[in-house]
Amino acid sequence: LVQFGVVMYSFRLPFYDGPIVLADLAPLVTVLWLVGMTQAINLIDGLDGLAAGIVAIAAFAFFLYSQELTDSDLLDVRNIGPLLAIIAVGVCIGFLPHNFNPARIIMGDGGALFLGLGLVFVLVGTMRLVQEEWSRSATGSLSWLAYLITMLVAVALLALTVTRIKKSTLNRQPK
Repeated sequence: LVQFGVVMYSFRLPFYDGPIVLADLAPLVTVLWLVGMTQAINLIDGLDGLAAGIVAIAAFAFFLYSQELTDSDLLDVRNIGPLLAIIAVGVCIGFLPHNFNPARIIMGDGGALFLGLGLVFVLVGTMRLVQEEWSRSATGSLSWLAYLITMLVAVALLALTVTRIKKSTLNRQPK
């Protein structure tokens, strides 16, 4: 993605005025964001239906927000990001009935990594197109979408960690 110019040039933090410009670190931060998000989706695939559910929620939130950006003329109507996001929602919702406990089909590493990569690509690729408008806008902030997706993944990772710790302590107790 970085080779094709899809990089995060800046981002915003809550309670901090103005964007944080990455300048020379933009390719590195983009690659770290991509690897981190794809691995996060891969890690939460350990529980039945969790990865598909989280990606469906995140992609739908992105789709709704991109529609708001389109209505505000900050995002071109020809942008393919919202279409890919709603396709990801459909794929995940179609997969969920087969992946609930007990799972008849598992997503596996290939599916989880593909969903994570797709989510990052849609988010970074679309948001870079509205980067200049976003930086100039005093009221418009795209940062809540990144926080929403990050928080969804963080909660899922926390649930996975607690579950794995609980299972490992139960297996070590003498009978």
